[in-house]
Amino acid sequence: LNSFSLDWNSPIMDKYLSIAYAEEIINNYLEGKVDFSIDDVKEAKMSMAIANLLLNNYETTINQINSFISSLDTDNKADAYNIRGIANSGLNNDNQAIDDYTSAIKMNENPQYYENRGDKYYLKSEYTKAYLDYKKALDLGFKVDDLTRSYYDNSKKEYEKQIDKGCTIFVYCDNEITRLISVPSLKWIE
Repeated sequence: LNSFSLDWNSPIMDKYLSIAYAEEIINNYLEGKVDFSIDDVKEAKMSMAIANLLLNNYETTINQINSFISSLDTDNKADAYNIRGIANSGLNNDNQAIDDYTSAIKMNENPQYYENRGDKYYLKSEYTKAYLDYKKALDLGFKVDDLTRSYYDNSKKEYEKQIDKGCTIFVYCDNEITRLISVPSLKWIE
């Protein structure tokens, strides 16, 4: 034990301290010991879920988000869906992650949510959907350097190949990517 020491300045220690502090706020609120508001408790629960996410405790993160997501306002609920999407992504629950990102997008068109969903589509080899999400993130203010650059470049290339072949075109409808139409290849006549 003499050689054991805690590095209180390490990033991992910050996450554990964040969890401990959040638990203290929640417990004091529930026991009526300290005057915390319900908003303080919601923030503590969100902080705890984020800390667990950063510690790769994905199941714990999902369970925590599930326990309080219904009590959040729209913006915080959108963030919670995004966090749960990241946790589901970490567990390779691809479809659930996409559903979570889509729920977040329906509440708040945040470019980060589009990038996260685009990354998941890309990893599923759904390049057209990935490219459209990246394009939407760019339309909402992201720069190309804010995106996973290789994913963006490759999905754009694949998207353009599909357009050149005259394949199915996808568009956004109510913040979801929807198949619009299949068109034959068009050739220019000079």
